[in-house]
Amino acid sequence: FPVTIDFWKKRQFVTIPAATKDAEFYIDPTVRVTKDIKNSQGVYLARAGDVLNPLATVPNMNTYILFNALDQRQLEWADRYLKEGKHTGTVMLMTSELNKEQGWDHLSALRQHFSRELYLIPKEMVERFKITGLPAVVTTDMQKRLLKINQYALKESAE
Repeated sequence: FPVTIDFWKKRQFVTIPAATKDAEFYIDPTVRVTKDIKNSQGVYLARAGDVLNPLATVPNMNTYILFNALDQRQLEWADRYLKEGKHTGTVMLMTSELNKEQGWDHLSALRQHFSRELYLIPKEMVERFKITGLPAVVTTDMQKRLLKINQYALKESAE
């Protein structure tokens, strides 16, 4: 039991500040293959030097909704965004942080509130997608074969 109790207290979260201005930009997911890749039958899937954009070969319509669940305004924003239904494809709800004292209970409450799974934002995603402020939405622009990132500066609720 001590491992479970201390799990969230020891957990390192990705700290991402609240967005201070709206921003929209694109990320090219193209990669250069550094060594040959073969399947179990020895058939080449990609060769060293190949340049591949996964969106060109495996169209994948995803929407990643990123927010900080400790920030009430971002939580409300994520709720509104989901209810507006602007998202396409598979939707993944992701938070940068959880309450370390409430841990599993906080995660469970969020899952129940949104009626869906909730994930932690991985550090690699923040780095690769250049996320500098939350809340943010990552979508797939299939025409451009790019990932589109929108970051939103939330207005004060009194406005």
